[in-house]
Amino acid sequence: MAGLPLLNFFLSYVVFNVLSYFYAAAGKTFLLILYRVVLTLIELAIIFYVIYPFMKEEKDSPKKMIGYKRENLFSDFKIGIGLAVVAFVLNFIYSPIGDSIDPTYEQSVVDYFKSQHIALRLFDSIMIPITAGFVEEVVWRGYGYRKTKMLTGNFPIGILISSLSFAFVHGQPYVIGFAFLYGVVFCLAYERTKRLMPLMIGHWLYDFIQFLLLMGQVGF
Repeated sequence: MAGLPLLNFFLSYVVFNVLSYFYAAAGKTFLLILYRVVLTLIELAIIFYVIYPFMKEEKDSPKKMIGYKRENLFSDFKIGIGLAVVAFVLNFIYSPIGDSIDPTYEQSVVDYFKSQHIALRLFDSIMIPITAGFVEEVVWRGYGYRKTKMLTGNFPIGILISSLSFAFVHGQPYVIGFAFLYGVVFCLAYERTKRLMPLMIGHWLYDFIQFLLLMGQVGF
């Protein structure tokens, strides 16, 4: 069971990137969006298949894992905003290191985004922050960190393994260090709050603002 978070994200990552070649070749905006919706549904299905036995074993539920309560929403938004601010500070600090590792990475992201149709840019700017905020927090903090902590009985080891896994599935050398620090901060936040909701809000907000900044660079 301990390796399932990695297996889950590895499978969805491979499926997404392999099929990306097919829909990139298609060159039709509607088909690209349709493929991305389908791939997102596949990824969610894989996640549910992997995590459901764990929730059943722990007598847990998605609502309990996420920790959604109407009375906590204001507090969750405040924590989420704080986490997004911390993420931007970490990004600012880490950027010079990332640039020294791969000075072409940021420009390549801008160029790729610019090459997409405006409809696809808007779709990605809305959907990726939402799906990443939900999927990655459920997989790496809600399941990966909790399961590793349970198996080892040691929360620092749980944080280390979960954050390293989170970092390496992001693939690009430019972002691995930042993703690791990001993972550590979000694991600590989960350890403190015991709820995924503020982490999902913070994750969504950070990604969404990054897409807005990218959109500002590329223009409409």
